[in-house]
Amino acid sequence: MQHNDLLGVLVAEFPNRACAQEAIRDLHHAGVRRTWLGVAKSGAGTHGREQVEDLGIAHVIARWLRRDQDQTLYEALCEHGVAEAEARRIDGSVPAGDCVLVAEDVLHLDGAASIAVRHGGTMLVIPEEIDASAFQPLRDPMVDTRIEAARRHPAR
Repeated sequence: MQHNDLLGVLVAEFPNRACAQEAIRDLHHAGVRRTWLGVAKSGAGTHGREQVEDLGIAHVIARWLRRDQDQTLYEALCEHGVAEAEARRIDGSVPAGDCVLVAEDVLHLDGAASIAVRHGGTMLVIPEEIDASAFQPLRDPMVDTRIEAARRHPAR
């Protein structure tokens, strides 16, 4: 897969799917169209790595027909443009049930990172040209409310 070196890749972890999907919606409104969302599944996969379920495939039959159903988080991250060293560092660190969002081909990295953090995400990969200290979580009372509501009423 060929990527433009002027564009970046961001990876964020979310405590639930609802917060991640709100971040995706806002990223799409901001012009970031290439996003991927997966959820870490319990149970170790090959070589002790956690498995990941691709939440980007909406149709049940399409998920069933997908060849790489037993994809590890490391493999999914590499497939979506994350550098191997970063994917290796992240692999094994995401708790089961947490969602991982990858935004590819991001033109305005700082804006995309702030959108992810605003919706309760924790940045796992921030390109070097961004000052990570600038992205402290905002104290939005609705973030805590949405997280609590998602815990009480899981999507699945």
